[in-house]
Amino acid sequence: MQDNSLPYELVVIGAGPHGLIAAHTWLELYPESRVAILEAEEEVGGTWAKGRIYPGMMTQSPVGKIEFSCYPMPPPETTFLQLMSGSHVSAYLEAFSQHKSWAGKSLRDRVKFKFDVDSVSWAEIDGARLYTIRSSSGESVTCRKLMVATGLTNIPYLPAFKIEEGKEFLPPIIHCKYLAKNADFLLSPAVQKVVVLGGAKSAFDTVQMLINGGKEVTWIIRADGAGPACMGDPKPPPIFGLKNSSELVSTRFVSKLSPSIFEPVDAWARLWHQSKIGIAISAFFWRLITLKWWTAAGYDRDERLLPLKPDRPVYYVQTLGIANAADTWETVAKAKVVRKGIERLSGRDVVLSGGEEVACDALIACTGWDAKVGFFSTEQSAGLGLPVDLKEESVSDRKHWEALIEEADKEVLLRFPRLEEQPAFPTGKGRTSSAKLYRCMVPTNPEFNDGSILFLGHFITRDTMTLAEIQALWAVAHMNGKLSKKTEEEMEEDVALVIAWRRRRYLGDGHTFLFDGHEYYSQLLRDLGINDVRKSSGWREIFSPYDVHDYRGLIDEYKAL
Repeated sequence: MQDNSLPYELVVIGAGPHGLIAAHTWLELYPESRVAILEAEEEVGGTWAKGRIYPGMMTQSPVGKIEFSCYPMPPPETTFLQLMSGSHVSAYLEAFSQHKSWAGKSLRDRVKFKFDVDSVSWAEIDGARLYTIRSSSGESVTCRKLMVATGLTNIPYLPAFKIEEGKEFLPPIIHCKYLAKNADFLLSPAVQKVVVLGGAKSAFDTVQMLINGGKEVTWIIRADGAGPACMGDPKPPPIFGLKNSSELVSTRFVSKLSPSIFEPVDAWARLWHQSKIGIAISAFFWRLITLKWWTAAGYDRDERLLPLKPDRPVYYVQTLGIANAADTWETVAKAKVVRKGIERLSGRDVVLSGGEEVACDALIACTGWDAKVGFFSTEQSAGLGLPVDLKEESVSDRKHWEALIEEADKEVLLRFPRLEEQPAFPTGKGRTSSAKLYRCMVPTNPEFNDGSILFLGHFITRDTMTLAEIQALWAVAHMNGKLSKKTEEEMEEDVALVIAWRRRRYLGDGHTFLFDGHEYYSQLLRDLGINDVRKSSGWREIFSPYDVHDYRGLIDEYKAL
């Protein structure tokens, strides 16, 4: 019988895909461990929790790419080019949380719901670190190992709107995180005119929901921001027998055409990224993808869609979505798209730069997320290598890292001469510093790289659940001392190399590696000593798309090492 007064061996903060598979992986390897999962909401699933599924919500990933390899997803009843409803994913994650037990308890049995983490502290006790996690209600738990799996879509970012003096803004301002919770109100007769702010994929989804609900939508996308999301065509080119565009970018052939810092410098890398003919072919391929996706959208055929044309080509996109309904473009064309900023809010009006007034019954902000982890202080975040507000970043830290990044940039250009070109595109202003996490998970600070704490899902790429599954196995191995130990200097150099590469490959310090997820997974598998070449033949390895089924049995392979 377990003593509930003892610290947990592991606490996972967050019951989304990353948190669930992390706890699952730990328990598969250490089934008698005391493990708790802390979740602020009343359901598992994170972004895919039942309470966040709004009307018409569809996945951007097709069948075979949005499930865990260890737990096959039942076939959805209906699909659009292999894309499925968000409710199907929500039900899958709920089922996953209950499908297996260890020491008599399932994952769901281990979740402490409505545990809204307010702070984390730590102390050295008997030569070991003990973490204390406190909720906003005063409850607390302690643990020896802590995985933070809150991800990058947890803390909504709302801009500071200027309110005209004496004219309080009356309509509700709703961040898209709460779209599902407010759907009944937004689709009710009380709401007829809605302003949607932002150009991300979430804005496209919001506009589609509202237009389908019969609302009059004014869609505001700032002229000086990152612009509209690049919306990919779900239909694949007629090659390789592909079922959808996601399969195209999941082939090794295509991934090799992206200059990825996560790959070793092999013959393929030298061909595509260091030879003139390879660079030319690679550039031509990315231009073809841009042409295909933009032609499918019809930006130049319909003047109503022209303001939604991305400001940068596919190769450099930082925000990507998939047109996941047959009538996506026909629907969003019914909105009035305005490429201006908001000057102020006044009464029931949104006043745009230039003075135009737009009356509304609700303002929906699809304005992104705060990259910080809110329950750590600025001092704690800096020590852990987490993003902090730029104005709060210490001068010495900035100088230290910029010197490392400047040196790493030389290596990036040596590997990828094409990246010396630095085109300028409109982009949003960064609000926080970059995360400084080794392998995008581990603090480089010697005080915290001992395996007691790490961060999961702190960047975004394709195939989120595959990312979560492979990160989880790497994380468990790291926390239990099963990986090669790196010095602080080695870890910092690796982090600097990734940041320098990202600044050139994606032209910014963001948290998105859209076309390099597969290479990152391979790097983690190589660290683990697991074969990252998962196909049965050389031809299939290059031209056959990767999906979750290719990663089945990872835990067993790890156990056999």
